[in-house]
Amino acid sequence: MTPEDLEKHGPLAARAGEILAKSIILWKTRKMRKRDRVRLPALTTLMKTIQQRHMEARAHGLKHYERIYNVALFVLLIDQDIAVVSRHFALGYRTWEKRFAARQLAIILHEVPSDLAKLLGGDFRKSLMTFPLWNGAIDELNQISKLLHTFETEKGSLLKEIRHFVGAHRDHDAAKQLDIIETIEPLSIYRMAADLYDCINPLVTFLVKVTELMALPHTTISHLLETPEFQALSRQPPSAES
Repeated sequence: MTPEDLEKHGPLAARAGEILAKSIILWKTRKMRKRDRVRLPALTTLMKTIQQRHMEARAHGLKHYERIYNVALFVLLIDQDIAVVSRHFALGYRTWEKRFAARQLAIILHEVPSDLAKLLGGDFRKSLMTFPLWNGAIDELNQISKLLHTFETEKGSLLKEIRHFVGAHRDHDAAKQLDIIETIEPLSIYRMAADLYDCINPLVTFLVKVTELMALPHTTISHLLETPEFQALSRQPPSAES
């Protein structure tokens, strides 16, 4: 029962419902803060680490490292954004607040599958092949791409409508915007975020395994030898003294 439904039964019922709901929200807040004390600093530290490695790879001309670190950082940003919006959803009281959070979440959920499809495309796969991958690695990546495609196929139509009309406000028909807003079921959008995590979690595991391979000394050296900077040095004629 929503706060708006309780208000139909009079101010006493509405007030009692508000006290109960805010007690639950307070409990959720404490629970989230306890969890986030560990999770969010760890995620922030990991993002900073990957960002630093991405910058170093770019500076040294390690294009394959740069490309893979870029995908890893993109996935971490998705995780952070979904976590923040989901928190606002969980702590929202009135229906409009929950629908607002659901609208922001719908934008992310609509854009992520197509963005990842591009990032995990041909160039990414070419970069992967320059590393000593484990048996079945490409099959794992294909399965992840299939999961993302299935999510987009099954959920894309609704998410696109929300994004187009009431998320990005691309349509200026206010009456139509309101009609769509009032049909949004926030919990269904929240569940879609969980479905997307089912696609992203295997990708995170995959990327962790790849970055571990990238950190091997002989792998790093072999890639450094292929950089334009080293190639230029190798083509220099020997000095007269030598």
